Formats: sequence, C-alpha cells, structure tokens
Amino acid sequence: MLIDAHCHLANIARKYSIQDLITNAAAQGVTGFISTALTREELRWHYDNPLDTVKWGAGIHPHYAQCDIELSDLRKVAASGACSLIGEIGIDRNNPDLKWQIDVFEQQVLIAEDYQLPIVIHAVGHHQSVLSILKHANVPILVHGYAGSFEGYRSLRAIGCYFGIGTRLLLPEKKELLIEMLCDGQFVFESDLTLKNIAQHAINPLLQVNDTFQAVAALTGQKELLNTQAHNIKRIFDVYGSI
Repeated sequence: MLIDAHCHLANIARKYSIQDLITNAAAQGVTGFISTALTREELRWHYDNPLDTVKWGAGIHPHYAQCDIELSDLRKVAASGACSLIGEIGIDRNNPDLKWQIDVFEQQVLIAEDYQLPIVIHAVGHHQSVLSILKHANVPILVHGYAGSFEGYRSLRAIGCYFGIGTRLLLPEKKELLIEMLCDGQFVFESDLTLKNIAQHAINPLLQVNDTFQAVAALTGQKELLNTQAHNIKRIFDVYGSI
C-alpha cells in the first residue's frame, strides 16, 4: 500500500479524470493520496468531488502567484471538518516580503492548532525563521520536498518533523541526505504532482510516486519502506486506517 503524501489532484483535474486515474493506480499499488488546494477553484473541486482514498487540505502558499486563498477561507474549511490538513504553508526566499510571509505562516499554524490539523510545510531558505515558528507548533508537521542541508534537516528532525521524499532526493548529490533520512525513519513518499511536472508520455501520472518509491527501494527493502511509510502516515494524518 503506497500513499502519495503530497500532490495537487485538483490541479491535474483540469485535464484528467481523477477517478479513472485513482482506480487504475489502486490496481497497481498506489492506494491513497493527500492532496493540497492552493486556489479557491481547487478548494471547490475538493468540496465537490469527495473521494474515499483522497484526503486533502488547503493553504496560503508563500510564493505562488495564483494562490487566492485567504485566512478566512482556511478557517471556514477547517471548521467544516472537510479537510485533513493545512498546507502547503511556510516561507520562500524568492518572495521578498518576508514580514508578510511570517505573519501569514504564523496565523495558519494557529488555525491548524485550533482544529488540531497537521501542517504541510513549504520551506525554501530562511531556515531559522521557519524553525522558530515550527518548534512551537503543537500539531504534526510534514516538511514537503526537503532537499536542503544536513544541518537544516537535522534541526527540523529534532523537533519531530516528518519529511516527504520526492524526486529531488534522487539526485546523486543528495544520496547521503536520502540515506540519513531513511535511517532516521521519519519519511513518507510524495510526487508534488501538478500539470507542470507530469512526466512526458505518462499514461497515468498518479503512478509517478511509485517511480520514486522504486528508486529508493533499490537502497533498502520494499516491505520495510512501506511499513515505515504506513506508520508515519498514520502518525501525521491519522486518517488512513481504511485505505
């Protein structure tokens, strides 16, 4: 049972029939998806398309021009009980307005705490600012797509963060970081799938997470990886007992 712990299903639903892709993916061992909405259109899609094997959330991205979600939207969706997480949220050095990012990041963490929802983190640069906020967060934390320094990884791991293993960790220069992450056991697998990063000629893009999984499995046993991921998904999201 392989679960994609970070993808954007509402985004790719503009082009694909998600239910058909999910049915096909399940037959090939990818049985669950944790999806993130970053626009109001994507929020509406998730509301209108509840799927048994999909858990989803929403967030104000620190550096995504199309993100039009506001704090009031997040509080409303959290209060409704429809979502399973807040994210992706965080700080990105490519956005020059650091003050705004920190303020919105902190407020989103507070919403997550109010409704006891896990948070999914987008962190590019400004590591100390991210760390100073997260070390006080009283909810489970998944750092999506981390491929930074060992020092940054270890400081986030020390406060209990989990990490999404994606394609960037398959680069040769990241092999030692990947191995340390595997040894520490605080990982899940993710595709970060959007229309922009679907592999050329992909028949079912929802299987891309399996490509990452198979590449990592070459370093260790498949069963061990699946067991660790299942344990961590349960600890982060507490939602996948029936999948």
